[in-house]
Formats: sequence, structure tokens, C-alpha cells
Amino acid sequence: MLFLFLAVIVSFLLTASVSYNRHDPKGDAAFIRDTTFINPGNYLFSQPASKWVNETLASMTLEEKAGQLVFPNANGLDASDTSASYIRLKRLVEEYKVGGFVFFRSKLPEKTLLVNKLQRLSKLPLLMAADFEHGVGMRIAEGTDFPSLMALGAADDSLLAYEMGAIIGRESRRIGIHQNYAPVVDVNNNPDNPIINTRSPGEDPVMVSRIAAALMKGMQDAKLVATIKHFPGHGNTSQDSHNETAIISSSKSEFNSTELYPFRRLIDDGALSVMVGHIRIPEVYASGLPATLSPEITTDLLKKDLHFKGLVVTDAMNMHAISKVYPDSLSSLMAINAGNDLILFPANPESVITAIANSVRAGLISEERIDASVRKLLTIKEWAGLSENRLIDDEDILHSVKSGYAEKIAFQIAKKSITLARDKKNNIPLKTAKKKEYIHLIVTENPGDNGAYFDSLLVSAYPGTETVRLNKRTTNRELKKMIAELKKHKTIIISVYNSISSFKGTRSFDPRIEKMSRKINALNKNKILLSHADPYITDLFPSAGTYMLNYGSSAVSELALFKALAGENQITGKLPVTIPSAKLRKGDGLTRKSVRIEYIASEDTMFNGADRLIQQGIQDSVAPGMTALVIKDGDIVYKRTAGTFTYDPSSTPVTDSSIYDLASVSKVIGTTTAVMICVDRKLFSLDDKVVKYLPQFGAKGKKNITIRNLLVHNSGLPAFKKYYQLVKNGNELLKDIYNSELIYKTGEKMVYSDLGMITMQKIIEKVTGKRLDKFLHAEVFSKLGMKSTMYAPPASLKHRMVPTELDNYWRNRLLIGEVHDEAASMLGGIAGHAGLFSTAGDLAVFLQMLQQGGEYDGRRYIKNETVALFIKRQSDQSTRALGWDTPDEKYPSAGKFFSKSSYGHTGYTGTSVWTDPEKNVIVILLTNRVHPTRVNSKLMRFRPEFHDEIMRALGY
Repeated sequence: MLFLFLAVIVSFLLTASVSYNRHDPKGDAAFIRDTTFINPGNYLFSQPASKWVNETLASMTLEEKAGQLVFPNANGLDASDTSASYIRLKRLVEEYKVGGFVFFRSKLPEKTLLVNKLQRLSKLPLLMAADFEHGVGMRIAEGTDFPSLMALGAADDSLLAYEMGAIIGRESRRIGIHQNYAPVVDVNNNPDNPIINTRSPGEDPVMVSRIAAALMKGMQDAKLVATIKHFPGHGNTSQDSHNETAIISSSKSEFNSTELYPFRRLIDDGALSVMVGHIRIPEVYASGLPATLSPEITTDLLKKDLHFKGLVVTDAMNMHAISKVYPDSLSSLMAINAGNDLILFPANPESVITAIANSVRAGLISEERIDASVRKLLTIKEWAGLSENRLIDDEDILHSVKSGYAEKIAFQIAKKSITLARDKKNNIPLKTAKKKEYIHLIVTENPGDNGAYFDSLLVSAYPGTETVRLNKRTTNRELKKMIAELKKHKTIIISVYNSISSFKGTRSFDPRIEKMSRKINALNKNKILLSHADPYITDLFPSAGTYMLNYGSSAVSELALFKALAGENQITGKLPVTIPSAKLRKGDGLTRKSVRIEYIASEDTMFNGADRLIQQGIQDSVAPGMTALVIKDGDIVYKRTAGTFTYDPSSTPVTDSSIYDLASVSKVIGTTTAVMICVDRKLFSLDDKVVKYLPQFGAKGKKNITIRNLLVHNSGLPAFKKYYQLVKNGNELLKDIYNSELIYKTGEKMVYSDLGMITMQKIIEKVTGKRLDKFLHAEVFSKLGMKSTMYAPPASLKHRMVPTELDNYWRNRLLIGEVHDEAASMLGGIAGHAGLFSTAGDLAVFLQMLQQGGEYDGRRYIKNETVALFIKRQSDQSTRALGWDTPDEKYPSAGKFFSKSSYGHTGYTGTSVWTDPEKNVIVILLTNRVHPTRVNSKLMRFRPEFHDEIMRALGY
């Protein structure tokens, strides 16, 4: 009866005449930066309306108020005055006084030109909205396209979620969008849901709330109105509300604890807006009305029970769940009567505005009710700054929306999301391709280029990989030929692209594809199944022993999946949903270490403190030049160069390619590494006596010194001697070491000794039959791609060599590309204690190899257990490990935040490398502090301060 009554009234209202009074237009967590922030939603709408809001509302006619409540759709593709789309929008602004628009497909600069034109036409500032669930790039190519929200759930990183929200906020405001219909807070606990799926962070309401709250706060901190949706929850439904009313089948207790949980949490956290969906809950509300039209749900539940005071908007009113059942204007009036403030995307906005105004005149809706919604909208517009400035700067808009930092954050999310749910045959990372090793099968609903980018990455990295495609138009003949080709290969890599889409109504593939997939599944082949969207596709290929997911086919997600597959990125993602068909549970996910490092841009301000320290260090003459590099969790997150080669004003600036004299860092990068390899190959053992390999060394009480004694520096040998004053050449230097007397009893204490490491060098050369530099180049440096790491660099590289000391006591020249250490120089620049030159980039690769247990890029250099032994402090007598050093509480060169299990080394010229295996942090600091003279000791204070600042920036 209510329906029939309203239908009659609407018919009357639509035919009533309307006159307009025209007025002249008037010109978890880490992501919560301020943990005491005020709930902006409840606070904003609990305050008395401002002077601007009150005066604006008082000046409006009824028709203007009605227009404010309607947000028609718009495309930002053509801003020309003669285009049909612009003429339509212009009419809606000038004649119907709409409150704003919902933008869909757009391009730049047309979008921003159109926004400014419409804003200038409008009496009141327009609130421009869009649906940027996973970024501006979702609708506009010039914006950042982030991974799906389910990818965020798999990464489960609130800081990254906040950054994503903040970037969406900044980019949206840059192009004139003020409200985002996101984040989705639906709990996707129904695998058959045909429309939410990867749009939700997952099935755990607590995790969904945590990720969505971070996104929301990021957006609203950037002055973008966030809109949580689809109230009261669209996750546990089997219908697409684009087609029909979605039904939540949960009991009341399940509904309260699951569907409502994220809405309750985000409302408490300050949501400014809520979108109500076309959803019925028959077990809880018997009226049968969808939430959009239900006073019980929109007013009683949302506004009264959950205490939401902000802006309530409908889902699109042209969706079939509404438009197939109710006339356009009737449904809009019912939505307002239910408690909604704004009507989005009605099929006929003009008739809706007319109906609203006439309903007030007819006494069906009070003007006070309309005023309440308009007041909230005006409050939001003022909060967004539109009362002061409604226009956007469209200068250089094509190049000023998406930033390199935004792309890096998007990739970080994608990288952390990659989930290896199953790997029975240890396929991941992929091995080097052999002939007929891999074939790539791409499964899509329709023919097209889905998967082309990922396929190009795969085929380029693994030459010989063939590609075949399966879709609903594949013929039986083509399938037969495809199966014959699949049989020729050892491993089938299966990429399934099953993205959800509006109006499809199901997440299942076409039955023909499912039938053909069963034939491929029956092949007795090693199968790697990759989901490029829908996580629930395992029922297509249940025999696949390996299953990986990236939760979406955006470019960054495709790249991240490839890099994880190839071993270039570590794999840490966890399933955010349960997959019943594969017996996989929420939280499942194997881990894999990356096999190589890459550079990831940090937040613009994250390392400001470190940058200031470096610049101050250069100004204070700590050194003329510096290079710093930081690795966190396998990624280079910070790299800086500063200063010049010397203090000469015309000196060469330091760059990433600048090569430093490592001094005593050579002991660990070079000599100690060679020792580890020799131990692995059983060429000697640590407890072997030195005289076993160098009989002449046993003179003067040194017969019982072991290799271990040399490495922990408790042999009894002197620390060093000024050999350039004592002997004439390297041979005489070695004879002196062999004939040296002990200055203390072996094992009694620790005295850091260059002589011991020179002796170690000679043992290595004895057992390997190669000179130290050639052995290390062949076994380590060349294989790791460390092209700028070497002993005795050639003159051709002199232009890249950072000078050390102005030697005025022996060589009488500025040392450029010539080893600073005198003893190493006498040994031809190749010595066990010094002589190695390198760059920060090369050292990063080497140190990451050790952090990965001696393996890098699929190649093992040192056994894991050997690395573990050598980096461990050997006794309480000193801080020494085997070759390496560990933190010294009295003289902490790595500062106070590095763990006790850390290991590193310093070099006399001003170099240092430190690794914290617990925190997965590597810090490389290279300077030439000895220029122009070694008396400069300012680095002693600077270095620990710098390490502390880095660790603070990383959150320690």
C-alpha cells in the first residue's frame, strides 16, 4: 500500500510546475601520525554550523536545496562548449543547482578544465566525487593505479595503507575531486560473492577494519572525504546489486559481529561519509526493503545505533537492484525518507530534483529534513576548503599528478601482497629455463590482451618459454593442438584472469572454459597456478602443486608477481581469505627470500634527519665526500651521495659510481669471504695451525697459532708496524711477519692485527693456488656483478676514484686509486688487511648475499651455516666474530639501535658496513675522512649519530 500511495504522489509531483528564483552566483599503529587525533566525523557534525554554512543555507530557495541533494554522473572526457556532455552538465548546474557530480571515465587535462568551468558556472561550490577504490588511476590514466584492497589485506601493512590513502587524497584534490567513494569495508567471507571479491581487504573483520581505517585516515588527512561502503555490508552476499538486490543471509549475531564490525570501527575512527548499499537482511529486518530505502537500516541502525552523524549517500540509483523495481523519483524520495542525504547517479536527475521540491510543497517531506542534509553537505564543502577556493590550478596538470614516490608505494604494496599459498615441488623461485622447460597458459573469459604485460616479462626472462591462450572461443581443434603443445614442456605456468565485473552476476567462468580446463588439469605435468585477481580459482586446476596470487592485474601487481616468481623479491604475503576448494585457510602463505636487491624510494620526508646530518657533516669537514646506502628487508630504501672528491671548489662531485678505498673493510669483504669459501671446500679448517701451510711462520713461539686465532685477533701478533720505515719491499715485509715475536700469549687477549690478516692472505693463496684478488674476482665479485670492486684499480678508472690522503711523508703525492695503507702498498696493493676498492652499490649486493645466508640470485656462494658461524661473536673476551666485528657498547660505531647479533667492520679511510640480521637492516657509509690528512677524527662522532638517525627513520 505504501508503494502504491507513493507512486501516485510521485506522478503528481513530476507534473507540477516549478519556478526557480535565480540568484547571481557568488564568486596499528604507525600510520596514525597523531595518535590523539579528534574523530573528524562526529566532531565536525556535532559542532554548531559555521557562519558561512548558515548564511548560505538561509539564502537558498527550496529548488536550490533540492538540487544540492542530487549528484548526477559525469565523464571528464570533453570540456568543449559544444559537446553534448558539457551542455548536459552545464544545464544541471545552472538550472537544477546540483550539489556536485560523480565522475567516472576521464582524461587529463579535459577533466580539470571541465571541473573549473562547472565550478565557475555554479552559484555554490560543487562537491566533485569519484570512485577511486584503488587509486585515481582506476579511472584516469594519469593517476596512480594501486593494487586491489585484497592485496592490501594480504600485505597487512597499515603504514602502506595510510600512504596509499594519502596519495589518493593528494592526487584527487590535485584534479579537483573532493570526495572518494572508498574505502570498501565489506567483509568478503563468501567465496561466491560476484561483485566484492578483491575489492575487500579480506574475510577477517578486524583486519578489514585496520586496513580500511588506515586508508580512510590517509585520505582525510589529505582533505579528501572518505566514504566507507557498502553499508551494512556487501561481503556475505551471492548477488551483484548492479543486477538485483543483494541479500545478507547472516543471523543477527553474525551480522553484528562481522558485517557491522568495520563500519562501527571506522565510524568511531572518524568517517566523514557512509555509502548505503542496495542490500536486504531478511533474517534481521523483515520489511524486505533494501538498506538504501529502509529507515530501519539507514536511520535506526546507522544513525541511531552506530551514532553516525556524517554525510550519508546512496549507492548508484541506476543499479538494477533499485531501477528494475522502483521508478527513479520514487526510489529517490524513499531514500531521503530512509535517512540518506545525497542521491547518487539517478537515471533522471532533473525529475528527481523536481520530485524532491514538490514533495516538500506537498508536505510529504519537511523542509527541515531537507535543510538537515543540505547543512551537512555545506559543512563538508567548507571542510574541504571550497568555501574559500573552489578552483584548481590546471597548469602542468599532465605531469603533476602521479609522482615517483606514489609509484614506489604502489609497488611496495604489490610486492608485500604476493602470496605463495602452496609450493609442493619447491618451484619458486623459478629455475633457469632449459629447452622446453616452461610454457605459459593464459586463461581468460574472452579473447583479448589480458596477461600480455606479465607474459612479456616472463618470456623475456626465461627465453624459450612459449605462450598459449584459452578462452570461451577456443575451439575443440585449437584445444587439442594446445594440449599437444603443453605435453612437450616440463612445467605449465597457468595464469588465470578472472576479474569481477559489474552486471556479470557470477564469479564463475563460462562453463566451456571450465570443461576445457578439466582436460588440461588431467595432464600429468608440473603445474604452477597463478591467480591474477580472483583468489578462489583453484577449482579450475586442482592438480597444480604451486599456487601464487597477486589479487589483481594492475601493472604494479603484475610486475610484483613476476619478480616474486623469478626470486627477485621476497615473498611474505598471507591469504586474507579462506579458499575452501583448495583447503587453504586465512593466514596461509609460505615465505621466500629475495635473491637480489632493488631500490625502493622512501617517503619524501622519512630520511630528512639523515639527509641533514650528511649535509652538516660535509659542512663540518667530517669528510669532503660521502656515500650512504641503507637496505631494509631486502630493498634499498635510502641512498645518498654528498660533497665532492676534495675540498677544492672545482672538485668532482661524489656520485653513485664513485669508488672508495675500503681500507680495513677489505678484511671482511675480501679476506674473510675467501676464508669462508675455503672452509666450505675443506681446504683448511679453522683449528688448523698456521704452520701447516706456512712452516716459516712458526719462528719465535708462533707454532701453535691457528687460523681461528688470526680471525679473532688473539694470536699474539702486533697490531701493525710502520713497514714503510722498516723494510724495502713486500718480500721483506712478509719475512718480518714470519719472524715477528709475540707481544702477548696466544689467546690471552684481543689485539686487532693487520699482520694476522696478511698472514691469512698467504694461507688462502697457498691452498687455492691463486692470488687473493684473482680468487675473489673469480669466485665472488664477477659472479655477483660487482664490477667496481677490485684490488689495484687500473688508471682508466682514476676519474671515479675518491682521493684519500695527501701523502707528504713517504709517497709525496695525493693518493687517487692507490691504496692508502702503506703495508698494502708495499705488497702491490693486494693484501689481506687492506687494498680493496668498491662502491656502495657493489657492497650492497655483497652484504645482502650474506644476509640471505650466502645465497644471491639463485646462486650459492657460501654455506648458510658457515655464514652463521663467521658473523657470531666468538667469546666474551672481545667483540670479535670470525673476521667480522660485533657491536661494542663502549665504542658503538653503529650507534645504539643495532642488535647484539649485528656484525660489521670499519675502515681507516672512513668506511664502514654494518648489518643487523634481526632487524634486517644494512647500513653502508663510505667517506674519505683522511683527506687531506688522517688527523681528522670527526667521523668517530658522526658515524654512530648517523646510524642512530637511520634506525629512528626506520621506526626503531
